[in-house]
Amino acid sequence: GFPRAIAHGMWTAARAFAAHSVRGPVTASATFHAPVPLPSTVVYAAAGADFAVRGPDRPDGTPGRLHVTGRAEPAAPAP
Repeated sequence: GFPRAIAHGMWTAARAFAAHSVRGPVTASATFHAPVPLPSTVVYAAAGADFAVRGPDRPDGTPGRLHVTGRAEPAAPAP
């Protein structure tokens, strides 16, 4: 177990997919890097089809802890 409650990884990924700008059928993937302890603050960022969820940057400018990365793009049309 974990020393405190965490946000489930699939919930975190689903929330990131919901925030992504792709609408309709999508092809999606996610890679889980670290649990999100509760309570906490995370930052969502996207560039094209790729996204990341991480903790806020530290005061010295070091990027926050990476929690989930992924990709969401329109699904190929069915044949």
